[in-house]
Amino acid sequence: MTHSETELALSFVESREICDYLRGNPQLLTEEDYCNIICCSRAPLEQKADALEAIAWSCGRQTAATSAAVAARRALEIANGTFPENTVFLLAEYERKLSFGEWDDVRTTPFLSLDAVRRFIKRNWLRRDYGYYEVTKYVPLFDGILYPTAVLTLDSKGDILRCDAFLGELSIGGEDMKAFLAEMNRRDPRYGRLWERVDRLVEDGALMPETQINLPVPFAPGDIITLDYSPVVTPRRAVIISGGDGRRADEVLCVSVDDDLRMRIADLAYTCRRGLGWQFAVLTRAERFTNGLYCDDAQLDVLREAMLKNPPLGGRLSAAWREVIDSGVFTGDIGGITMNDFDVFHCILRELGLGDDY
Repeated sequence: MTHSETELALSFVESREICDYLRGNPQLLTEEDYCNIICCSRAPLEQKADALEAIAWSCGRQTAATSAAVAARRALEIANGTFPENTVFLLAEYERKLSFGEWDDVRTTPFLSLDAVRRFIKRNWLRRDYGYYEVTKYVPLFDGILYPTAVLTLDSKGDILRCDAFLGELSIGGEDMKAFLAEMNRRDPRYGRLWERVDRLVEDGALMPETQINLPVPFAPGDIITLDYSPVVTPRRAVIISGGDGRRADEVLCVSVDDDLRMRIADLAYTCRRGLGWQFAVLTRAERFTNGLYCDDAQLDVLREAMLKNPPLGGRLSAAWREVIDSGVFTGDIGGITMNDFDVFHCILRELGLGDDY
């Protein structure tokens, strides 16, 4: 990849700190990393497709960017296609509470075109801090059944951020999918082409929906970082307990606070994917908390102070977490009992004299 294509990919990283770090350490990244940065970003799908095509063209060979660009264009074709008539677009507006609990449907409204959906969104954008839109595209079959072909994620401007395709266990008269597709094509070749695009997009992974973005990060043990989960949930903070030296997010452990105020120990990549966070590239928006010595979460402040006073604490927490992951239970000598990863954390803090409150 040329310098210009590298800069193009990094322009999709919203965290200035992470962007500067990746720009200064290009040897840590692969072409697939750059593609994942683009695919998992909150940018419009059209913009993602343009960037992926530019990177694929610069490489001049079949690469990860090539397949991702093809998938992006195919997704746009399915999302924006006007065939057949009487296609229904079912809009669901979502509002997020302050927790990682379930979503509340604000409103579900059917439309006969995607343009109508966009006009509605621009007029009626939710006057709330967090929320987003999902549109399910239903295509009418010959027997009058509406079948979902795709789910679109839209932002407040009506731009498509993502398109996930459907191709379920459809059948006609008990015939299998192959027979169904042949029947669609016989009745109207346009149907055959539509389902072929849907089928291929499913095979492509719908623009890599399972992509687990995992990048090198600049954070070190003792750092408190801010994780921006919008539009899924309000921002959260976490304390880094191990990592550094250019390690990727799945090798960096952090502690965050659950909705029930209990501590969660997990790698940073997993923590960023909580709920729907992976879909909106939370990792590429992570920033070090620098607004004073203390953040607004007392539990994390206590942990950071404990790590400053006792540097080996991060290593002990990491070792306990690893034993839990490897064996399913913790059987170390702290307390001499079987416990889960949450209990490991609380037990270690009690041993340090920090009390039971944390």
